[in-house]
Amino acid sequence: MRANRKDGVETRKRLLDAACGVFAAKGFEDASIAEICEDAGANVAAVNYHFGSKDALYVEVWRHTFETFMQALPDHVVVVVDEAYYEFVRSEDFPGRRARLRLWD
Repeated sequence: MRANRKDGVETRKRLLDAACGVFAAKGFEDASIAEICEDAGANVAAVNYHFGSKDALYVEVWRHTFETFMQALPDHVVVVVDEAYYEFVRSEDFPGRRARLRLWD
């Protein structure tokens, strides 16, 4: 396993933040790794280094967004939202369905 260097942790965070914006604006298919890396100020190889692929980055964006959303909810709402999200991710309507099963690993 790789040791996390401070600059690597920052690069990963910048990539995740940039990917959230690009995927939200353009969707999975029209988003490009080059644009995400440009917005993050990172080398284009950084996505593969930190996430492994565009699919894996997309899954991590969903995970990050979902976790952030869940942290903002009152405890009594969390279970209902978690169940609804799980069903959406398993459905054919989920945009990242090629990678959807990895969300729950």
